[in-house]
Amino acid sequence: MADAITAQALLDLDPDSFVDLFEIYISESIGVLRFHAGKNFNNFIIYRGNKYIAVPIEYSGFEFSADGKQSRPTIRIANINGVITDVIKNKNNLVNSNLKRLKVFVKNLDDANFSNSVNPFFGYRKKRYGPDNFGKTFFEETYIVNRKVQENKYTIEFELSSPIDYENQSLPNRKISDNLCSWSFRGCGCNYGKIPWRTITNEDQFVRVNNVNISAQTVFGSSNLNVGLPYADENDKLFYAQNGYNLKQITFKNSWSSTGVYDPGDFVVYSDSINYNFFGDTYQFSEDNISLSTYVCVATGNSGKDPRYNNEYWVKDNCSKSIFGCSLRWLNHKDGLPYGGFPGTRPYNYQT
Repeated sequence: MADAITAQALLDLDPDSFVDLFEIYISESIGVLRFHAGKNFNNFIIYRGNKYIAVPIEYSGFEFSADGKQSRPTIRIANINGVITDVIKNKNNLVNSNLKRLKVFVKNLDDANFSNSVNPFFGYRKKRYGPDNFGKTFFEETYIVNRKVQENKYTIEFELSSPIDYENQSLPNRKISDNLCSWSFRGCGCNYGKIPWRTITNEDQFVRVNNVNISAQTVFGSSNLNVGLPYADENDKLFYAQNGYNLKQITFKNSWSSTGVYDPGDFVVYSDSINYNFFGDTYQFSEDNISLSTYVCVATGNSGKDPRYNNEYWVKDNCSKSIFGCSLRWLNHKDGLPYGGFPGTRPYNYQT
């Protein structure tokens, strides 16, 4: 929201330049894609400490109407090396995803955008805004991705709609099923791998491998890293059981590396968060502390095989969203299964 200083800039005889910043919330496992048109800057724009990549885009229809008619803006994004296609794959073409547009004066951008970490258009941010090195937005507005208009190897175009002009929305928003968990595995509500393990007898979490109970403390060491032990795939096929993948050992290998050497039973974490410069290796997470995905090696000869795309060698630790799949992870936890995961919508007969 604009403050008095930002609003006053509209009345200046020498008006300031604006820059439009965009954010799309993709999913909990991927996070927020932040970008700008690259017309004012040819590289990152840093605002509120977040990096917005420069991507060729065209957008129109964001004007306000006095007759109360809701606008349907469109935004066309360059599909560099098919990266946007990869982002929206298996994400329902981002339909019903939130897109936020932020309009900011250049003089209110972070000092980190400029040489010597000083914004020459407005001076020292610390003197102006206390601990913040940026000013406030002129305005922010949120839209919903209504549909994908077109997609090719050059561009992808989306039609947007106002949040109050929301089609295909059901009430209540959270869908209830009596036998399928509605939480996102390793995400909000489930929190597996995100909270410290607690049992009534203060025992550590463990998994039975080769007829031996292996504790999380043994696997992860004393670093207090809480990734959550992998148990099974999305079909409840167990990693260490004879009738499952029959893996004979479990070893945590930290983040996956293309030069790493892995044996069956090794598992890694992989960040599904969007790479903000599309080509480097630094990742940008959304504000809700996105969890890492966990992949287990199930076959030899997998050197250089990306876990995301080589399911012959790697299998993702995933939940079937059934009570059995949930209990594999949470059965020995002090608080039991995550509250609300299985609300039970069928009538219960209290008569004996």
